[in-house]
Amino acid sequence: MLKNKKIIITGGLGFLGFSIFNQLKQVNKLLIIDNLSTNTHNKKNIEKYDNCKFIDLDINSKTIGKTLEDYNPDIVIHCAAQTSVINSIKNPSNTNKINIEGTKNILNGIKNLKKCFFVFISSGGAIYGNPIYLPVDEKHQINPISTYGISKNEGEILTKKILDSHNIDYSIIRPSNIYGPNQQSDNVIPKFIDLMKQNQEINIFGNGSSTRDYIFIDDLVNVINIICKKRLNV
Repeated sequence: MLKNKKIIITGGLGFLGFSIFNQLKQVNKLLIIDNLSTNTHNKKNIEKYDNCKFIDLDINSKTIGKTLEDYNPDIVIHCAAQTSVINSIKNPSNTNKINIEGTKNILNGIKNLKKCFFVFISSGGAIYGNPIYLPVDEKHQINPISTYGISKNEGEILTKKILDSHNIDYSIIRPSNIYGPNQQSDNVIPKFIDLMKQNQEINIFGNGSSTRDYIFIDDLVNVINIICKKRLNV
């Protein structure tokens, strides 16, 4: 586990961000940034730790660059995003504002922090579009068909462009569908569990032959932890 590091987590009250916080909170100094819009957890869960600080701040804020520079983190884990494909179709401009402009704002805020390692949480399936072969791997061509997928791909492009030009180290992670405790009930796994608890039928669309990859939240957090340790040589 990472120890004695200064870490910023954007979207730190969300499903993934708070799970990362939970693993790292005991032995690191953490700054959690969240705008309290779609958070899963209460900020009081963070503020009760003396080594952890919470800031109510939107990633598109003009002041976030100064916040990042003043904290001078060893690691920034960028989880804040609009993550719903359906919502991206309903409101593409909001998705682009959060996932593209917000990510660009974060990247510009850390581009001069030479010792900072950046982790961008992208998308496992949405950036690939309709698969040409299975299982899909990192070599599969990128062809997003939703606004969400396009926005995450643009986030990857911005990460490479801005941080490469400033010699900032980074990793881009494309997790498949994440599931686990405290996930919002509009996602398929908690929705199925709730229906089974109520002895209700589960409707599966299609002929039942479709497959999807899933990753348990704790496994993903462990992957992020391992990547950070390896890239920081700790």
